[in-house]
Amino acid sequence: MKAFRWFLNVIVVWSMHLNATAQTIQGRVIDTDSCAVDGATVILQSVDSAFVEASITNSEGYFLFHNPQNNFRLIIQHLLYHTFEKTYADIHVGNIVLSPKDHTLKEIVVKGERPLVTVKGDRLAYDIPQLTADKLVTNAYEAIRKVPGILEQEGTLTLAGAGKIHLILNGHPSSMSYEQIVALLKSTPASRLEQIEIMYTTPPQYHIRGASINIRLKNYKKGEGGLQGEVSGNYVQQNEAGGGGGLSLAHMSPKLDVDFMYHVNNMYTRQGNELKTKHIVNEELYNINQYTDGDGRKTKHTWRLGSTYKFNENSSLSADYTASFTPENQSNLRATGNLFQSQNIYTDKVQMHNASLNYISGFGLNIGVDYTNYSNKEEQAFSTYSSTNDVADFISQSNQNINRLKIYTNQKHSLSSFWEINYGAFLHL
Repeated sequence: MKAFRWFLNVIVVWSMHLNATAQTIQGRVIDTDSCAVDGATVILQSVDSAFVEASITNSEGYFLFHNPQNNFRLIIQHLLYHTFEKTYADIHVGNIVLSPKDHTLKEIVVKGERPLVTVKGDRLAYDIPQLTADKLVTNAYEAIRKVPGILEQEGTLTLAGAGKIHLILNGHPSSMSYEQIVALLKSTPASRLEQIEIMYTTPPQYHIRGASINIRLKNYKKGEGGLQGEVSGNYVQQNEAGGGGGLSLAHMSPKLDVDFMYHVNNMYTRQGNELKTKHIVNEELYNINQYTDGDGRKTKHTWRLGSTYKFNENSSLSADYTASFTPENQSNLRATGNLFQSQNIYTDKVQMHNASLNYISGFGLNIGVDYTNYSNKEEQAFSTYSSTNDVADFISQSNQNINRLKIYTNQKHSLSSFWEINYGAFLHL
């Protein structure tokens, strides 16, 4: 009887083990040479692209998820391999083969022990100084494009498995548009970036729906304080000279962090087109010769001043001011020929000002206000003279002025090491 009970207990334990194993999604990531890929980011999504969980492969290339799904999608990202994406119906996915990128090195020397990417709950945090250590990047926007899974399509950043994304600066909601944030990132030196957090499902305290990227600038770390600076410049010769340059300064201390950035970009553009055609109408030959020539010059100034005062380790007050100004943007397009002659002169002036104030308390309260003013004045003067001596002239003018104000408050309660409650409200004017 005892032997029967012992045998029954063994059967029950074995069945429980099989059931536990069946409730996991597991697989192995390898390369085209069947070698394990260590440190690959594995993202688990539902078939409707909702984020479920994320993991990092171990030294043997294995990964494991404890959230079983009847149908699910896996997205695998690694700096040296092309992003892999596939939908599965079986929890036993087996081996997943990644294709190496063209610039993959045959031999890699690893220095230091800091991981390139870490999983923090519902977000993936990339160490930007380590990611861009051996890459040629000049600004923050180029550094973001180096993150695995992030692509640029027609000038817009997209995330594998999520599509278009939102941009967040230093964890604070902003009233600036996507294009205005991108312009700021292109003027910010890559050396000012500390970390990029990818969120497939943005937490509610950011007041954003969908996927987003949180861009964190460097702050004070023990042994790395004091004054830091960087000067950059470039020169472009395209019939006429152009180029740009900038200055970045930062002073970091245990109590106060202050950073300043200024960048100017002067661009010259030129275009030309020559058209020679022969047409036969009613057995008569017509020669049409038209030549188009145009040039333009645009100067843009961008600056940012930010500061953070730390009352203690968990409480701080941040204030930031960002502005961009385009005092000179003019283009002239001319057309000559035996069909018509024309001239189109276009000018515009653009200004953008953004100011924000954010307070974080030690008990989870976050209060902030963000204001953006944008103005644009355009004028276009067009004149044309046809072969029949017909004359047409017109002048168009447009003025645009936009004011945006965002006020928000959030509260966070930590219930345990795995659970927390976030709630808040915002007013957008």
